[in-house]
Amino acid sequence: MKKSLRTGFYISFLLLTSTCLLGQKANPDFHDLKNLKWLVGTWQSDNNLEKNYEEWNWINDTLLQGKSFVVKNTDTILIEKISIAKKKNGIFYIAEVADLNNGEAVYFKLSKATKNHIYCFENNSHDFPNSINYMQINSKALLAWIEGKGKRFDFKMKKIK
Repeated sequence: MKKSLRTGFYISFLLLTSTCLLGQKANPDFHDLKNLKWLVGTWQSDNNLEKNYEEWNWINDTLLQGKSFVVKNTDTILIEKISIAKKKNGIFYIAEVADLNNGEAVYFKLSKATKNHIYCFENNSHDFPNSINYMQINSKALLAWIEGKGKRFDFKMKKIK
């Protein structure tokens, strides 16, 4: 039974993410930052060694701000400051990591958005990752993944706040 559930999940996952992978253009109706409001809150991914979190706050119609952090034992370690901002030339996922890129922010432009709530942000000139992706599974679960240089890392997250 567990194997068929797992197989069903992977088949559903492949069908849902194939829209991004096949390069479907973003639907202009989805270029409204309000469509990403479901991200607001605290999300947790557990990889058994440490707990990873993303926390998103709605600032206004043009800005979502957040942070990515890890909790190891009782220590909270900031990984990066993140935001999603609506600019004149599109919507961007912006990552700031203190020890990388000379502390400069890296911008990933929203390149695809689908009716089934998959959002793909790309920056092909960045070394890694080249894309940051979010898929809303339901109101309490999401799948995020990063890709580049033939590698992919998935982060299944649950909403805890």
